[in-house]
Amino acid sequence: MKLLKGKYLLVLIAVCGMSAASLGMLTNVSGLFFTPISEELGVGRGSVSMTLTISNIVFAFGGIVAAKHIRSTNFRKMTIIAAVVFSGCTALLAICRSLIPLYLFNAIRGFAAGLVGIVTVTMIITNWYYTNTGMITSIAMGFSGVSGAIFSPVLSAVIEKAGWRTAYVVDGVVILLMFFPAIFFPIAFRAEDMDMELMGYTPDNTAKAVSSSTEASKGIDRRLMGMALFYTVLVGIVSSFPQHMPGIAASYGFAASVGSGMLSAALVANTCSKLLFGALGDKIGAKRTIFIYCLVFTAAAILMFIVRVPGLMIPFSALYGAVYALATVSIVMLCRDTFGVANYAATYPKMSMVMSIVNAVGTTVHGYIYDWSGTYSISLVMCAAIGILAIIITFGIYQKKK
Repeated sequence: MKLLKGKYLLVLIAVCGMSAASLGMLTNVSGLFFTPISEELGVGRGSVSMTLTISNIVFAFGGIVAAKHIRSTNFRKMTIIAAVVFSGCTALLAICRSLIPLYLFNAIRGFAAGLVGIVTVTMIITNWYYTNTGMITSIAMGFSGVSGAIFSPVLSAVIEKAGWRTAYVVDGVVILLMFFPAIFFPIAFRAEDMDMELMGYTPDNTAKAVSSSTEASKGIDRRLMGMALFYTVLVGIVSSFPQHMPGIAASYGFAASVGSGMLSAALVANTCSKLLFGALGDKIGAKRTIFIYCLVFTAAAILMFIVRVPGLMIPFSALYGAVYALATVSIVMLCRDTFGVANYAATYPKMSMVMSIVNAVGTTVHGYIYDWSGTYSISLVMCAAIGILAIIITFGIYQKKK
C-alpha cells in the first residue's frame, strides 16, 4: 500500500463513498424503519420489510446494467444521475401513506443505487489497482458498515424525536453527500483515461497478465459456477438477518436502545470483519478464512438463541457481523480464486446479482417467519445450520477447482 497516494488515494476515497451510500444507506439502516412504519400504517413487519426486498432485487439488476453499459465516457454523468435519483427517492419516502408508494420509491432508488453500487465499485478498483486489490476491496466494502454504524444511532434518534418521515429526509441528504467525492474529485473510470498505469503494475507483472489471459480461454466450468452461486445463496440468506436485530430485542422484551445497539455492533463488525478478512485472506487463503468466519457467526447465532441477556446481545451481534464480510469480500476473493482475474467480469456480476436478490428475499422471509411464529428463534437456528453448510460447499468448491 506504499503507492497509495495522489489520484490512487482519491479513487479509493470515491469508491468508499459510493460503497457507504449504495450499500450502507440502502440496506444497513433499513431495519430501523420496519417497526415504526408497520405500527403507523397498521401492517405486518413482513410487509414493510418487503420494501428492502424490492430495493435489493432491483439493485441487483442495476448492477447488471452498469456492468454492461458504464464506460469512461459516461461514468461521471451516470454517477450524478444515479446519486440524485437515489437520494431524492429516499427523501420522498417521507410522503408515503401506504405500502404501494413505499414499494415504488424503493424500487426506483434501488435501481439507481445498483448503477453505482458494488459491481461498479469493484470494476473501478480493477481498473485502477493491480496489487493489493483484496485489501482495497475490503476497505471500500468496509465503508458500507461504517456508514451504517455511524448513522444507525443518528437515524434512530431522529425517529424517536421527529418520526420516521423526517429520518428519511435526513437519510436522503446524507446519501447525496456521500457521492460528492465520486462526482467532484478529478478521477476517471479507468487509470488509462488519465494516462496513468494501474497502481503496483510493473513490467515484471507481464507474465501474470499472460497467464490470466490463457486461463480465460479455457472457459468457465458450469458446475463450478453452480457451486459458487449456491455458496452465494447461503451467505445471502444469513447476511440478510442483522436488519431484524432491533426486532429480536423487542421480541425478547428489551429496550429499543438494545436493538439499536445490536444493529450498530453488527455494522461496526461489518467494517472490522471485512478488513480482517482481507488481511487473513492474503496470509492463509480465502478458503480457511471463510471457514473461520462461518464458525464465528454460527456460534453467535446459537448464543443469541440460548443466552438472552441484554448486556450480552450486543457482543453476540458484533460476532454475527462477520457475515457482512462473507457476503461481500469473500465472494470477490472466491470468484478470483475460482475463475481467475480474466473471468472476473464475466462471473462476478452474476454472483453479485444473486447475492442482492437472495439478501433481499431473505430479509422478507425472516420478517414473515416472525409474523407467522411470533419469534426469531426459527431464523436463528436456520442461520446456524447454514453456517455449517457454507463450510461444506466452500470445501467442495476448492476441491473441484483442484
